[in-house]
Amino acid sequence: DKDLVIAWMRQDWANAYPGPAQAPLRAALVTQLTNLLQAGFPKLDLNNNLVARARVVLNQYPAAERGLAILEDQPEVKDLTPWTLAEAAGPLAPYALVRRTGKSLSDGIAGMYTAANFFTVVLPGISKVAEALVREDWVRTPANSNTPALVRTDQLKKDMLALYTSDYAAQWEDLLSDVTIAPFSTLQQEMAVLQALIGPPSPLKMYLSAVAQQTTLAPPAKPTTVQNASAAKAELESLLGGGPSPGQPVTDRFAGLHKFVSGTPSPVDDVIKALTQLRMAIGPAASAGDASPSQVTELTSGPAFAQILGQLRMSTLTAPPALAESIMALVRQTSTITNAGVREDMNAAWKAQVLPFCQVAINGRYPFENSQ
Repeated sequence: DKDLVIAWMRQDWANAYPGPAQAPLRAALVTQLTNLLQAGFPKLDLNNNLVARARVVLNQYPAAERGLAILEDQPEVKDLTPWTLAEAAGPLAPYALVRRTGKSLSDGIAGMYTAANFFTVVLPGISKVAEALVREDWVRTPANSNTPALVRTDQLKKDMLALYTSDYAAQWEDLLSDVTIAPFSTLQQEMAVLQALIGPPSPLKMYLSAVAQQTTLAPPAKPTTVQNASAAKAELESLLGGGPSPGQPVTDRFAGLHKFVSGTPSPVDDVIKALTQLRMAIGPAASAGDASPSQVTELTSGPAFAQILGQLRMSTLTAPPALAESIMALVRQTSTITNAGVREDMNAAWKAQVLPFCQVAINGRYPFENSQ
């Protein structure tokens, strides 16, 4: 297309050589280009061996992976607002939760992996990218492919969807595995952490409920987006041959979490109730501080304390594995701290009550003193 080439180069030279002073140069360049195009160029034969090798290299990168990489780079996807734990878990989150990897609570999950954007942005984007890639299939495959373009497009959409939903689930599983209860080394610190965990609002419940919401992939209910969301869902469901909805694999994968935060009261409410009981139990000993180890002995001497710790353990039976591990670590650390307090109290009692009697009984007396 000679006209297109001339128009393109005219614009390029206008940028490279701007202004009235450069006008003669630009005109000369256009004249030279026009003469070259009119003279024509010899036809070059394709280097079929080079083309074949290039196609081998291109096909080493699966089309679905390439499609997702292109999708991630689309402006409408890149500009999506990320999800952050700091925002979802509320103002008490920094005092109650940390991440095992050392990441900040403000480190987010990309907006393309959120429920609100799944049907409205990502699914239409998958369709658009898949159609564009199939139109470019002549670059990767011979032109005489026996598979119709529509069939190849449908298959690529399915492959991209499968890869995307796997990545989607991995994003949220990694987060669940990373978040844990803030560490503590004294009863005073534990009381502060427990108070933050309990709330209100409870950052633990808010965080788990938010993740459950993000891993339930159903069309949004807002009237302004339902039509587009339903159209995208219907399109992909048709590709799946009447099977489950596009986001069902993700929803099924997190069914345990969804059940854990559902109901009145929910299992997560039972965890918070047990944490509240522990907070109330350690309150007097924590308020007394290190100067009163006898308070720790009093705390652990009755059956109530052991029952509270046992209830905490029981509350983790249906919890997500990472949360169960965090609760068990909290129970172990509580036992470690209180056991140390009891030992300190016993040592103080020994020094105050038993040791003086023993010293009076043996000091200067045979056989402890040879002089007697």
